[in-house]
Amino acid sequence: TAHGMFLLVARLHVLDAGFVESLLGSPQQLCEGRIVSRDHEAIACTCAELAERAQRRLDETCSRFEWLFLHQITFIFFQLLFVIMEIKGHHERHMESEPIQYAHVWYAGWWSYMGLISVCTILLPRAGVTEVFRHLKTVVFRGLRLRGAQQDVAVKGAQTV
Repeated sequence: TAHGMFLLVARLHVLDAGFVESLLGSPQQLCEGRIVSRDHEAIACTCAELAERAQRRLDETCSRFEWLFLHQITFIFFQLLFVIMEIKGHHERHMESEPIQYAHVWYAGWWSYMGLISVCTILLPRAGVTEVFRHLKTVVFRGLRLRGAQQDVAVKGAQTV
């Protein structure tokens, strides 16, 4: 349940940061004449404010979830450690010519798989959110330049994000 909750929250933060891009519009929207304002400095300030609010919400969410993630990472680490120790013990017993117990191997494999999937569901959404927030400056710069802003105004707007 916690993994699903974090996936939802991570997606909401990605959408939150995506509002900056939708505010600036894509090249197709610009060609269709959907430019509402040519006040590039005001647009840059609005984008910076939206990005700042999105970053504050992201920081708040991370601070609320930090103990849960620490618990989950610790649990998964020990789960994988114990599965590896169990597989090693089973392998040593098998080397002493005991018959292979396939049910035991499948059981250990299942818990290894669950541990790896859990690690991916914890780490990959965080990486996706980081990627979106990392590219906000580029999005703001390109959006302002596509709207016709001068180079210095676009650079200043992208630096404030």
